[in-house]
Amino acid sequence: MATSYTAAMDAPSPRILPKAPLRLHWAVVGSRVMRALVLSGFGVLILGGGWWWQSGTIGEAWSHGTIWSTGKQAVACSVKGKHINRRWFSNSYKLDVSYQDSDEEWHSGHLEFDTLGASANTDKEPDVKYDPKDPSRFALNWAEDAKGARWGSILLFVSMVTLIGGGMLVAARRKLRELADLRACARAFDEVEIEIIGIEAITDSRGRSSGVSRCSYRIPDSGRTGETEVPANINPLTVDNKGARVLALRPKSLPDQMVVVDESFKPFSFNEGEQYVIKKRLAERRKQPVKRT
Repeated sequence: MATSYTAAMDAPSPRILPKAPLRLHWAVVGSRVMRALVLSGFGVLILGGGWWWQSGTIGEAWSHGTIWSTGKQAVACSVKGKHINRRWFSNSYKLDVSYQDSDEEWHSGHLEFDTLGASANTDKEPDVKYDPKDPSRFALNWAEDAKGARWGSILLFVSMVTLIGGGMLVAARRKLRELADLRACARAFDEVEIEIIGIEAITDSRGRSSGVSRCSYRIPDSGRTGETEVPANINPLTVDNKGARVLALRPKSLPDQMVVVDESFKPFSFNEGEQYVIKKRLAERRKQPVKRT
């Protein structure tokens, strides 16, 4: 015969925690604020630094395209440098270019560019065009012939920077959102007894713990199931004499969320007098027989 348990709202025993508002534990607040600051700092640094660095590359590629379309043909030119073949069909070129303008004056410049998916045809005879208004500005046919792959490399870098930096900002916002939700719970809540179905650690792509676990639970009165995130090292606070049910708080302003309370009473903080009353109520609650339905 299957056994289930009555809902907390049907139990005659008093509430366990003090009346709202509750205080959040300083470590819970501090950890989320610190993580939000670190994540947002790195996110802004990656986004700002990456876009600032790549803005020069974008401007240079655009300028070279304009010079190649409207510039003047160099009388002679020579190119030397190196080509680095990287992973994922990526190529990097570091070239020193010398060329002679129509006034038979020689100019030299340095050109660096990357390509993605295709390489520049460096076996082709080099050709240079320069800006007649500023002969020090030039464009090389090797780079222009591979401009599609060149822009592909730029777009890949920009996308990666945006994804990583933006992801960090989203994660920082999530930490602040978690803190805001906990504060909302502390202001007004309903006590709920839930049954833990399972707790699964959340890991990154390398299998490392994120410090958070996914908790699956069931509310006995309705049979409704749900999921919530809990600290990886949580030891849920049991409220019955079988250890089958644990205490959770449902924020009145966020009825679809659930905050599981740890045996140390985190994420909340209570003084010694409050802890004494809580422990006394827990002892009384645990002595009550588990009801069968």
